[in-house]
Amino acid sequence: MEMERDHDGRDGDRHGDQHRGEGGPQASADLTGAVTSVSPTELSITLADGTTKTVVLDSESQYFTKTAGTAADVAVGSYVLVQAEKPVDGAVSEADGIAVLATGLTEAHVHLGRPAKVTAVDGNTLTLEMVTPRGTKTITVTIGANTVFSKIAAATNADVTAGDSVVVDMGREAAAAESVLIVK
Repeated sequence: MEMERDHDGRDGDRHGDQHRGEGGPQASADLTGAVTSVSPTELSITLADGTTKTVVLDSESQYFTKTAGTAADVAVGSYVLVQAEKPVDGAVSEADGIAVLATGLTEAHVHLGRPAKVTAVDGNTLTLEMVTPRGTKTITVTIGANTVFSKIAAATNADVTAGDSVVVDMGREAAAAESVLIVK
């Protein structure tokens, strides 16, 4: 059950790649690498295969930072992005990753994923409410020993520096990057 962004506009899962961070890009329109240079209008990154890619940035490009988090960052009322396998036969699924969105980033799903609101925390079990194109869904996930926590906050072009690890969302047929996630 991937509760992050769906490129086709429908609910679905993206097995394998973790959007934003350790696992690499979630789709072919995303680029993951290390920043070699940055300006207000361009970003050059070295990809895993050693090639360098330069992307255009514009005034509509959005910037975010992803930093380490803890289970204590997850609270009732917060918005999260959860990476987990799709549950089988209504079973509760264990979260592989939980990213807590900073206050005000609830509309960031355009670039980061589809946020879910935490409606209950009961020990290691989270109840989440997520608005989808087909209505509101209630989802239950558990926190396991291997669940990775992170925090996502708004950033600016000035926060991107050479050497940073980034994930760039190029969107669908976009002339400029839609978003840049700086992984700290």
